[in-house]
Amino acid sequence: MRLSLSGRLFALMLTATILFYYLYSLLEARQRQGHAEAFRIGQQASPAMLPFVGGFQETLIAISSAQVVSAGSSVRPSRKQCEPPQRSVKLLPGSC
Repeated sequence: MRLSLSGRLFALMLTATILFYYLYSLLEARQRQGHAEAFRIGQQASPAMLPFVGGFQETLIAISSAQVVSAGSSVRPSRKQCEPPQRSVKLLPGSC
């Protein structure tokens, strides 16, 4: 039995639709798998990053509490201005 032109076009469109749906569902499944893997790795890395984040936060607090930073001066500080803030913070050698 030979199909007419419209019948062949309908069969071609049906095949293309099924193929598109298959490829789209495959892409969605891979994206979900990638997101799940990234989420799992992020959860594993989060506890390991906490010490770094805490150290970085302490460094920013120490820098922001320096008198030169809070005064907004762009001139190199004198020896008197380089006294450590209230918190126990070690200055880098050669910074003052």
